[in-house]
Parts: sequence; C-alpha cells; structure tokens
Amino acid sequence: MEARDVRDSTRAVAPLKPAQDALVLDNSLLSVDEAVEQVLVWWQRLQPFAQPAQG
Repeated sequence: MEARDVRDSTRAVAPLKPAQDALVLDNSLLSVDEAVEQVLVWWQRLQPFAQPAQG
C-alpha cells in the first residue's frame, strides 16, 4: 500500500493529493466512537451558523 500511495501521489498526471483544506484524522489511539465524534465536531464547525464548541 505504501508503494502504491507513493506512486499515486508522485505521478505526473493528476497526482493524488489531499485537498488544501483537508483535516487529517489520526485515529491510531482513538476508539471508533471517539473518531466519529471528532469528525462530527469538525463538520459542525463548518456549518454556516455553528455554535461555538462547549469545553
């Protein structure tokens, strides 16, 4: 997979790159519920009339 990722990200035509505004979720130390919660927090922050996060 690592070789494929390097090949895909360095190819001359249409290299695969994350979007400039992409958020990276390292869920190595998170449970599934914690990872989902983080994604939902990020999503909520992007809503037009989002309320500030509590805590």
